[in-house]
Amino acid sequence: QTTARELLDSASGNIDRQLNNAPAAKEKMLEILADLYNGLGLDDQAVVLNKKRVAVSKLVHGSNGIETARALCDLAATMHGSNSVSQREAVLMQAKAILDGRRDFRSQVRGELLLALSEHYQSSNRRKALDYADEAVALFLKLPLSKSLATALYYQGEVYNLSGQYAKAEDSLTRALAVQRQTGGDSDPDLVLYAVTLA
Repeated sequence: QTTARELLDSASGNIDRQLNNAPAAKEKMLEILADLYNGLGLDDQAVVLNKKRVAVSKLVHGSNGIETARALCDLAATMHGSNSVSQREAVLMQAKAILDGRRDFRSQVRGELLLALSEHYQSSNRRKALDYADEAVALFLKLPLSKSLATALYYQGEVYNLSGQYAKAEDSLTRALAVQRQTGGDSDPDLVLYAVTLA
């Protein structure tokens, strides 16, 4: 019986041959396949496809396109648990340079970048991690209510907790739990994570 991994390997192996003349479709397919590899915990394979996706995105949208910045953010996310983790900061800085150059400080993509930067610095520079989490909270408060705000509040609470600022941590995590419940309902699996962290 063919496994999910074998199906993914076959699809990713055929993508260059079948979609070279349709770059927009190739970009989307690379995104889908990378997400599927990531969901299976195959981070190194996801990184390979996301690197290809960034290259295609530059052709389709330009090196400074917002979709290229989003592709870079997704690449950095898959690098977190991969053998390419040492390249992660540089990739995030590339995405930041694109958004800064576009004067884009309020989009969903900017928010995703801020979340990625906060997560990245949690173990190495808590001041930076908190600054980026604070920025993400402020940005998502101005956008329609979403789980991204809950994630930003969760990261904020995590950094406060690591820094021994327990009252502030409790406030942020309580707000994260409330937003997650509002956006995902009482059956949202992330509620367990937030509740356990708050306990």
